[in-house]
Amino acid sequence: MVKKKRLRLIAEMARKIRAYRELKNRPQDSQRYALDYDTMTRPFTGKKLPVLAWKDVRQETRLFLLLAGMRMFGVGRLFTRKSWLDEHTEPCYWKITKVKVDYTAENMDHGKAWGVLTFKGKEEAREREVDKVMYHDWRLVPKHEEEVFKRCEPVPEPPVRYARYPPLLRAMILAQQAKQLGVDASTVPEPTLPLKRDALLNYEYFRNQGWTGTNERTFIAVKPDGVQRRLLGEIIRRFERKGFKLVGMKLLQASEEELRQHYGDLREKPFYSGLVKYMSSGPIVAMVWQGLDVVKTARKMLGETNPADSLPGTIRGDYCVEVGRNVIHGSDSVESAQREISLWFKHHELFCWEECIEPWIYA
Repeated sequence: MVKKKRLRLIAEMARKIRAYRELKNRPQDSQRYALDYDTMTRPFTGKKLPVLAWKDVRQETRLFLLLAGMRMFGVGRLFTRKSWLDEHTEPCYWKITKVKVDYTAENMDHGKAWGVLTFKGKEEAREREVDKVMYHDWRLVPKHEEEVFKRCEPVPEPPVRYARYPPLLRAMILAQQAKQLGVDASTVPEPTLPLKRDALLNYEYFRNQGWTGTNERTFIAVKPDGVQRRLLGEIIRRFERKGFKLVGMKLLQASEEELRQHYGDLREKPFYSGLVKYMSSGPIVAMVWQGLDVVKTARKMLGETNPADSLPGTIRGDYCVEVGRNVIHGSDSVESAQREISLWFKHHELFCWEECIEPWIYA
């Protein structure tokens, strides 16, 4: 017989009220990015802009200062940045496709914009949100100059250069080719090595290729409440007794910028600002665990996001009461694990080592 789930009406209503208050109290972009041009200070944060930037800020414009004075907010027009004009000879620009204006802002000079980016003459296939709209760096491409601005003459690729092999390797290659062809080694053409890389294989490529089977990895973070309650040892003990291998760990104070990147997919949620503030309120412990199906198994060991729905025996089921203090974070997919590990760890901070007990864990 299936146990009937007990309704928690008061707790659910309190959660919705908290979420509504957070959404209502969340500052608008017009408040966050407002600037007092006399003192070069942002009133919301009290931070002053760097002195070297004052001259450029007074002379240059943000994207929405340009959009607000245009018909249909500049949809269909081309916008570039001063830094692109200085750094690149190829055309770099955004073609605006959609604009969402913050009507609470004075002069309607804040909001979000979407468009198609062309960078160094290469146009992206999909539209996406325009980044850095609050930078004082934007330029409007005049209508009569758009065709000329978009022209791009591709730079011809340089000819492939060749280098000679080292003497010992050269002798081995000549001997092998002479043996295959059945001729004297002196008649074989001189072997050369082309100085051209046909495939860009970096560390990420090789690391991702090995993240399968017993080499699968996941990202686990003990949140500030878990560190304050001294649950770190118990959490490590559970993962070690399960049979997983620890390959990276560090104690750190996460910055708000790092947390915004980590929780970027939750940006539109009402609890987003509170989550970032909570995660930056104290030290966290970031860990990387390795083992067979470690991502899926770790999620089961953690329990549900809401501790009330977590089973006894899970970490959240045993040590948590409220969803806002659920002690621990774990990657929900292999792709998320790769992204989160690359965000919090450098490659030299992850260790590949062999356990003597591995034959007793995997058949």
